[in-house]
Amino acid sequence: MMVSTFIVITVMLVLDLASRYTSTKKKVNAEEERTREQLTYGYIPFYVLYYILMALHVQFANTALGLGRRYRRLNNALRQAFPIETFKKDSVSSVLAVSSTMKTESFPPLAPNKQKNNIATVTHESILSPDIYFVDRLASTHASLGEAIGNVSSAFGVALLVMLVSCLLQLVATLYFLFVEILGGNDIFYTVLQFLWVFLHLARLLLIVEPCHITSVEASRTIILVCEIIRSCNDAGVTFNLKKLWRQLLADRTHFFSACGMCSIDRHILTSFSGAIATYLVILIQFQNASG
Repeated sequence: MMVSTFIVITVMLVLDLASRYTSTKKKVNAEEERTREQLTYGYIPFYVLYYILMALHVQFANTALGLGRRYRRLNNALRQAFPIETFKKDSVSSVLAVSSTMKTESFPPLAPNKQKNNIATVTHESILSPDIYFVDRLASTHASLGEAIGNVSSAFGVALLVMLVSCLLQLVATLYFLFVEILGGNDIFYTVLQFLWVFLHLARLLLIVEPCHITSVEASRTIILVCEIIRSCNDAGVTFNLKKLWRQLLADRTHFFSACGMCSIDRHILTSFSGAIATYLVILIQFQNASG
């Protein structure tokens, strides 16, 4: 991922430099041409910072996706240890067998207690027979993964905030320049380049949001699996430990990434970004119209 990201950034920076080089070759006076060349050279440190910023993007995305894979493995281990579908099929067949037995057998009319006892003794023995300590180990693993998410959020907190603000500002500026170029410009190469920059900044934003969303979804899926297993399990010891795990998951709020505690990073932040970008674009366009 790192190599492909650097290749894309290099191509975009080369195209941007080519656009600035062609703009300096237009018919302008010597002073304006010198100013444009100085601005072009001044952008080189800014271009170098792009590589550092994208390296942080990729590093955070790989870390978040790694935690998401561990949550997925935990959920798969839970499914394999407690085969809910197999239990449901076997449980349904046992219930049907009990119903057919009740229809064919004749019970003495004056022995209701005996009839109830007969029905109570025809119960399906639980096929869920893992070690009850397995559930405790799963609970400990889930808690450790939650702590890992908190540590990642703390380690990348400032970097995440900078990357999110950078995506917001770059999207606003690039969309504004694209809007101005579409209305009054005639440089097709520059217009296409601005479109490419918009897609790149959107990809940067999704590179932050999507790994966090995937990890949060996998972490939230565990409590759904535990609830399904509790409804199906007949082992009292395992059910007791599962209920403890369920209470732990119910109170767990550590599976969300955050940027310095200011905002949770998931797909809901895309809505906030869309509203902010639209608001700032309207303000900039109004200033543009007012200045003529």
